[in-house]
Amino acid sequence: MKCSWLVPIVFFVFCIIFVIFGAITYALYFEAVALNSGTNSHLVFGDLFFRGLIVSMPYAIIIACLFMVFYLIKTGFSYFLAYLLYFLISLASWSVFLPFVYNIQKQTQNLFPVPKLERELSSGYFRNIDDGLYYYAENSVLFIDEQEDKNNSVYVNENDIVDPLIKPSLRISAFTKHMYNSFYKFYNLIKELITESLSSYFLVILLGFVFSLLIGFQFFTSWKLLNVFLVCFFFLTIIFFNVHIVFSDLLNPFQEYLIRKNFVFSQSKNFLPFVINGFLGLIFIVLGMIGLIRKKRRNSGNAYENF
Repeated sequence: MKCSWLVPIVFFVFCIIFVIFGAITYALYFEAVALNSGTNSHLVFGDLFFRGLIVSMPYAIIIACLFMVFYLIKTGFSYFLAYLLYFLISLASWSVFLPFVYNIQKQTQNLFPVPKLERELSSGYFRNIDDGLYYYAENSVLFIDEQEDKNNSVYVNENDIVDPLIKPSLRISAFTKHMYNSFYKFYNLIKELITESLSSYFLVILLGFVFSLLIGFQFFTSWKLLNVFLVCFFFLTIIFFNVHIVFSDLLNPFQEYLIRKNFVFSQSKNFLPFVINGFLGLIFIVLGMIGLIRKKRRNSGNAYENF
C-alpha cells in the first residue's frame, strides 16, 4: 500500500524530465534551423531553452499521464489507493494543470517571444535549390545552367527558412511529420477549448477522463509489453479520432441534421464531441472490466494462462 504514494512522485518526475527534454529539443531545433553554412548561429541557446520550457509544459503533462499508466503496468500495482491517486492526478492535470500552464504561456509570450530567423545565406557556397544549382557570391547569386554551360545572375526567392545545404539533414519522414501535426493540432484544440466556454472546459475534463481510462489495459493480457502497445495505440487513436473526425468538418452534415430535427442540445457545437467521447469512454470502461475478468481467470488458473 505504501508504494501507492509513489504514483504522484512518479508523475511529477516524468513532468520534469519531459519538460527539460522538450526544452532541449526545442532549442536544438531552432539552432539547427538557424544554421547558415560558414557562419555561427545568431540565436542564444539560453533564451531558446527557457522558451522551450514554457512551450513543452502542456505536452509534458499529457505525456506524463501516459507514462503513469506505463509505470502501473510495469509495477503491477492493483491497490485502490494507487488507482485513486492516478485518477485524481489525471483529472487534475486536465482540469487544473493545463489551464494553469496555458495561462503561464499567455503571461510570458512577450518575455520569451518566438525567435526570429535571419534569412541571408552566406556567400561562397554552391546550393541546389529546386530547379538547379546556384552559386552565392558576395553581392550576387549565379544560376549555373549545367546543360548549356551558362551562368546567369538571378534573384532567388528566399522564403524557405532553412539553408538548402543543411535542409537534407533536417528532413523527417512523412509519418513523423503527420504525427507531429496531429499532436500540434490537438494541443491547439485543447488550448482553444479551455479558454472558450464553460461547456468546452468540461469537454476537456471529459477528454482527460477518457485518457485516464487507458489504465483499464493494465491487466488486459498477461504480456506487459502487449498491454503497453495497446495503451499507446488507443492513446494515439483518441488524439487522431478527435483531431481528424470529431472536431473536423466531417460531422457538420450530421450536426445540421440534428438541428433541423430540433434535437435536444444539438445547437451546441460541443454536443457531438461530448456524446462521441462519452461513448468512447464507455467502451474503455467495458474493455477495462474485461481485462479485470481475464486477470481473475488467469490468477485462478482456469483459462487464459498464457494470454
